[in-house]
Amino acid sequence: MNSTVQADDEPSFLLTIIITFCLAIIIILTIFGNCLICLILILNEPLRTLPNSILVSLSVADICVGIVVMSLSAVDIIKDQWIFGNVMCRVWISLDVSFCSTSIFHLCYIAFDRYMVICRPLDYGKWVLRKRQHCVTIICCWIVPATFSILPLQLGWHTLGITNEIVNIDAQPKHCIFMVNKTYAVICSTVAFYLPSIIMTVAYIHVYKAAMRQAKEITKLERNFSCAKERTKYRTIVQLGHCERKATKTISIIMGCFIILWLPFFILNVIDPFCNYCINKQVWLVVTWFGYFNSMINPIIYISFNRPFREAVYKLFGIAKSSIKETQTGV
Repeated sequence: MNSTVQADDEPSFLLTIIITFCLAIIIILTIFGNCLICLILILNEPLRTLPNSILVSLSVADICVGIVVMSLSAVDIIKDQWIFGNVMCRVWISLDVSFCSTSIFHLCYIAFDRYMVICRPLDYGKWVLRKRQHCVTIICCWIVPATFSILPLQLGWHTLGITNEIVNIDAQPKHCIFMVNKTYAVICSTVAFYLPSIIMTVAYIHVYKAAMRQAKEITKLERNFSCAKERTKYRTIVQLGHCERKATKTISIIMGCFIILWLPFFILNVIDPFCNYCINKQVWLVVTWFGYFNSMINPIIYISFNRPFREAVYKLFGIAKSSIKETQTGV
């Protein structure tokens, strides 16, 4: 009898070890990767630009996701129960919505920045000089998500009209379950995901068209000038245009990953209240961690697809220049 129980417990224990290991790796990579982005942007003066200051703020938001949100969620999964109490449950849910939405808002602002650089460069030059407006915008990327997440959740607006469902959930006190009514689900999902996604998509359609048009125009100009001095001048313009297109490509990959990873969660977030909360906890855990995964891959994408970031990382860890050149031959 005892041997049978032990045999049944072994697969469960092994599965717990595997899950714990995977979650720990994701959390460590999220925190380390985003701290690395902050560090190289702070230590490298050429990288201390206005657009990159947005990346620092984004990385701080993703660090908060890793330390506060993902860590407590991992403990909940491993223990298969919420051990931090009802008050902490409310606080954690509020911070979860706030930090994840803050990360999304920063991505939206980055899309706007790319749009201004490529499509309206003259206006962007004026915008860059107005550092106060830029700082205010970054602050708004933190305040707006906090306003529509922490305040309504702490006041209980998200549970209006679903009292019976909440009573049933409260009968299972060992779980920290986030339930919202139809109104909050639609409004929150629209503000936190669907609206930013539409803005990003429209911005990058314009950016892509403008970048392709500029690339063709620069190529024509370079061919039309035979003077060595003029060719040097336009070669510099071509290089600048190439750098902007590379940066735009990197950001577009980040935006694409963001939409792919968060879309399942926000689809279910709208559907769940309308199907009388028919989606089970395991499905919610999978789609939620898909979204969390986005905070981990942002720094990986930047370092992988952006040469100045790679060189800064090599320099930070003392890797020789010859090793850098060998690595870049395949890029």
